[in-house]
Amino acid sequence: MRIQAVLMAGAGLFMIGSTTVMAGGENNVYPVKTSHNFCPAGLQPVTSDGTICCGTPNQNISYHAMMSHPVKKKKLHRVKATSSFDCPIGEKGCSFD
Repeated sequence: MRIQAVLMAGAGLFMIGSTTVMAGGENNVYPVKTSHNFCPAGLQPVTSDGTICCGTPNQNISYHAMMSHPVKKKKLHRVKATSSFDCPIGEKGCSFD
């Protein structure tokens, strides 16, 4: 019984690891724009599934550029509210409601 449980757990872990291969092939590997390159010769910083490591990218644009939205955000212009009447402090009959 114990051997069967171990084999089933191993098969389950194998299936979880191979879902990328079954789902559509290889992962997208994006280059990371940096000023320093601490990778070995011939490799550069890349990101795949949120992890930054050394490798060769298979995409032309960076992950940040791919995820950014192309539409510019609109600026909101707020109008400052001003009061339409003059009420000096201490004058009788003035209400600030």
